[in-house]
Amino acid sequence: MRNSVALVADVTTLNFNLMFEIGFAIGLEIPVILIRDPSIAVHRKEFAAIGLLDTVIQLDFENSDDLVAQLPAAITASRPLADMPGRPFRKGRFQTSCH
Repeated sequence: MRNSVALVADVTTLNFNLMFEIGFAIGLEIPVILIRDPSIAVHRKEFAAIGLLDTVIQLDFENSDDLVAQLPAAITASRPLADMPGRPFRKGRFQTSCH
């Protein structure tokens, strides 16, 4: 994945491994393009609830020809997510000490 131009991930159905790979690509600053078949309603509610996924390029496709027609422009337009500003670590009330 480190030498990839972009990650293209099919998020029609969501699972832990897929989400890990998307997060790993984002951490490596690799552009992410999400593809989804809108005719399949499984996980549609979960997809909408994950706020991060709406910040990257999303393509709805109906068939392979549709996907082949859309991907080149999406890859060209894709960019890594912008750096997020760092926040200082704050000690919480559940902190344990190692003395």
